[in-house]
Amino acid sequence: NANMLPFFSRRVGLSPSGTPIPIVGGARVSGKADKYDFGFLTMKTERLGSIPSNNYMVGRVRRNLLTRSWFGGIMTNRDSTQAGDYNRVYGPDAHFVFYNKLEFDSYLLKSDTPGKAGKNQARRFSTAWRDDELVIVGEYNAVQTNFNPEAGFIRRRDNTNYSGDLTWKPLLRRSEAIRNLSFGTTGDYFKGGNGKIETREEGLNAGVTFENNAFINATLTQTFDRLINPTKIQNILIPAGDYRYLQYAVTFNT
Repeated sequence: NANMLPFFSRRVGLSPSGTPIPIVGGARVSGKADKYDFGFLTMKTERLGSIPSNNYMVGRVRRNLLTRSWFGGIMTNRDSTQAGDYNRVYGPDAHFVFYNKLEFDSYLLKSDTPGKAGKNQARRFSTAWRDDELVIVGEYNAVQTNFNPEAGFIRRRDNTNYSGDLTWKPLLRRSEAIRNLSFGTTGDYFKGGNGKIETREEGLNAGVTFENNAFINATLTQTFDRLINPTKIQNILIPAGDYRYLQYAVTFNT
């Protein structure tokens, strides 16, 4: 899920405000053993001003199944030289593919941070059907109020997202120039922890893919955004309120 990553290596050696922190050293090992993929990382950062020295550890294991399926787990840990200052994220994830068309993907993660007990999970479940002419995707994502991956990042906190995509791609088997047409619709719905809508997007698209892999595509997207608090974007103050806008584009690739 692009909204949340439990581990992002560039977070190691950066303060919450983005200030570089010197790294004392570390080690990493990754590989494959039989049907298992694994990785392990440990690093230590120096003290910087009021920021204490920290130890980071990340472990990941994945068991491969069938041709394109797997299940696994991840754990991240950060603890400093100060007593009671730590952060952990852990949980399982899985990806299953049946008949090379039907897909299921999910994870369930939990974080432990002093002072942030309860409502500390992140969840995802998606399913999809993909064949040559039809793609159907449905997805659910939730990031609870106190979920806190300090070795990763979150774009939207304290929200639930529902999304869906439907695309029909009829093949033109008798055409020597055009491979297929494409007609699709998309929908995204975000609601905050208070249960109220934050963002809603509805989109339509249509396109043509040629036999030489060139394509032309047109999209139309209607967006609703609710800004709870005023915020600045490039030093321009955006007042709180509801915003609606229409975006349209035509793209072509040779």
